Amino acid sequence: KNMGFDKDGFALIEESFTTIEEVFDDVLKKLAEQKRGELPKNIVFFWDSIGNTLSEDEFQEDAQGNIEIKTTMMKAAKVISGYMRHVGPKINETRRIEQECDATIIFLNQAYTKPPEGYGGISKLIPYGGDKIWYASSLVVQTKRVGKISAVVNKIEKKFGTKSRITIEKNHI
Repeated sequence: KNMGFDKDGFALIEESFTTIEEVFDDVLKKLAEQKRGELPKNIVFFWDSIGNTLSEDEFQEDAQGNIEIKTTMMKAAKVISGYMRHVGPKINETRRIEQECDATIIFLNQAYTKPPEGYGGISKLIPYGGDKIWYASSLVVQTKRVGKISAVVNKIEKKFGTKSRITIEKNHI
């Protein structure tokens, strides 16, 4: 709100989705509505965080209604990959000259460091949910916290920000 964002204006904020499938299905629904002219607006989808969203197969409910969460990152990667084969082209279709409105999707994600393979190998940064999201991306921006920003107020040091390094890992725009 302080930065001018009006969530009651043109924003649709959906926080009830719990699975990758629900989010992607909603994105595909909104893109179809836009294409049919039922949603005549430019759309920017923000997904924070795709790597921390579970797939449907990661939820198991027992007879008492208790939910057990199975961590199957490879399943999530497969689901993301499958949906990206549909969502990517639909986003690209909005860029055609004859289209009145366009769409963009921005995935926020964390990554982990894969240990080096063999002696003397190089470790690799891997996005949660697999490399497919990286391959499908037009722009990959990597940030890394490198320090804190602080100030002394009335002889008391107060931390109020974070110093970050920003790297463009991929740019196919």
